Amino acid sequence: MSYFWGLAVRQFECGRTNLNLTILLVCAELRCRSSVMEPSSIPGSPMYQRINPFLLNFPWSVQFPVYVRCSPSLFLARVKSTAFHNDLPVAPDEVFLGDRCPVTSVHPGFYEFRYHPKDCNIRIEVLPGKHILFVSEIIFRSKFSDLEASIPVACIVFHRPAPRGITTGNDANKQGGLKKRSGIANLYIGETVNRKGKGHYCLPLVPIQEVVGFGLLKNDGNKVSKNNYTDLNPLINTMINSKYTKGIQAANVLLSLRLGGILNQCQEQQLVQQVNLTVYYKASTLTSGQLALAILALGACKTPDETSIRYPNLVKNLRNKFKAEIKNMGKHNGNPLTNYYQLSLDVLALCLFRGKFSITQVAKIFEPGNKNFYFQGQFSVDTGAMAVLALTCVKNITNGKKKTDVENLNNINNHIKSLIEKILSQKKENGLLGNIYSTGEAMQALFVSSDYYNESKWDCQQTLDTVIMEIHKGAFRIPTAAAQILPALMGKTYLNVNKDSPCVYGPGDFNISTVEPITVTPPLSPSQIQVNYSVVIIEETHSTTVSVANGSVFLDVMEAAQKENATLFGFTVEERSWGPYITSVQGLTANNNNRTFWELLNNGQPLDQGVGSYIVHEGDNLEVRWSTY
Repeated sequence: MSYFWGLAVRQFECGRTNLNLTILLVCAELRCRSSVMEPSSIPGSPMYQRINPFLLNFPWSVQFPVYVRCSPSLFLARVKSTAFHNDLPVAPDEVFLGDRCPVTSVHPGFYEFRYHPKDCNIRIEVLPGKHILFVSEIIFRSKFSDLEASIPVACIVFHRPAPRGITTGNDANKQGGLKKRSGIANLYIGETVNRKGKGHYCLPLVPIQEVVGFGLLKNDGNKVSKNNYTDLNPLINTMINSKYTKGIQAANVLLSLRLGGILNQCQEQQLVQQVNLTVYYKASTLTSGQLALAILALGACKTPDETSIRYPNLVKNLRNKFKAEIKNMGKHNGNPLTNYYQLSLDVLALCLFRGKFSITQVAKIFEPGNKNFYFQGQFSVDTGAMAVLALTCVKNITNGKKKTDVENLNNINNHIKSLIEKILSQKKENGLLGNIYSTGEAMQALFVSSDYYNESKWDCQQTLDTVIMEIHKGAFRIPTAAAQILPALMGKTYLNVNKDSPCVYGPGDFNISTVEPITVTPPLSPSQIQVNYSVVIIEETHSTTVSVANGSVFLDVMEAAQKENATLFGFTVEERSWGPYITSVQGLTANNNNRTFWELLNNGQPLDQGVGSYIVHEGDNLEVRWSTY
């Protein structure tokens, strides 16, 4: 791999760097001189030769405490631990690259950041002469005072031409639609990418990797509001303490909390053990999506002593399960063994962990008009969102060297655009995307696809405000629900999974009970309520009225009816990531190949909660109905 020259500037000592990247200051011993970046300012030019002694492989010193190297797929920066604050060493968790990307490795006397150039809001500009300029900054924020300082860093790398067949420059508009951006190769001369300026369109609720107190960022600046420290605690409590955080259900929780850097090492070890035991002893019974989720959770980051996770074996197993899904689609009218949400998880995990799959096949099966994106005629927001994340990953690894790559990239770009439009079409007046439970993953999809929609189409802050309100109403009582909303609240997505990046741990000093696990239902009242319950199979209906304790859930009603008449109201249930799931009633079993399932309703309206979480009330008319999707 080839590396090219880098630049570092001690901003707090010698002034500022022009934000337009046309003037770069090179400083030594508090003396500065400026050099205008002309087209000739590249390796081999007189301008470069004049600057080069300060830039190329400079030694560690007071004047040059930063070392920078880069390639088209890597931005590497090293900073001395004494680079800030009167040559006193600073802690690794006080230093960040760009948009709060943490140190990836600690070495004697210096810290290292190793990221892809498209991460950390690294600014990118294409220069004349087939070169790319990467610019970021290393930021020091003291944990014990208001002291802050930054060292701008930059690096130039040779610009690989855009693949033939992908239009660049002003000609892009001739084909219509979005500009093609399969990666760095498709930036235009003179164009810059500043993900901080055009990205999420709103700030995460908590500063990334800063978990003490769970402070919320407000629109009036990057200040933590101490009045809202506890807003996220209900989510954390639910994930860590719920009785449903076990087995494969723990994978969702582990993935979410690892992305947020919230767990302490003891809590993490417990969750990792649960997921590992499930993966290794029940691998054959796991669905493809469950295995994919486990791989994402176990590989979200790298623990200091991680030696036992055999990713190649897990990924190979996942590949086989994914192939079985595709084979089933060929035999059963395009229906997978599970569903498209799980297929999207499969592709995402295979993509992130270098598993083998056909990009052409992925581009074909994820066509947005496919029936598997719809549930009873309604577009499934969470399925579409997971597909966007998977397709974005596939797009980023496609190099565009072959003609088929170009065709696939065009198809994938069109798919992402269409899916984003469908997601935004399901936006509610209060800002929710689909319903409260699909909103978290929909936010992730919108985070990674800001080039595909206009900023005015989504008010992220309104969505955040509504979600916080729903948290306090107790909407996220199931660990999976809490786990799926938390990453977006912290400005994270599943694309941040990186098995080679060190795990970030929280101090573990937030207020979370670890003695008595909270339950999914509220405390029961001694009073009883009467609830009507029916089983509907096509035109045949069987009904009864049962008495259950106030505060009971749908499942309690079904169990009470089953005790009265096991022939008419008998059912089977299995544990899934969202809690109990009804698989059969009266011996009639739901079947993915036939797209059949048992639908839950109350007063004729479908429910958006599961059988183990929907709380019933006096006089409810509950119904399980044999349905198709």
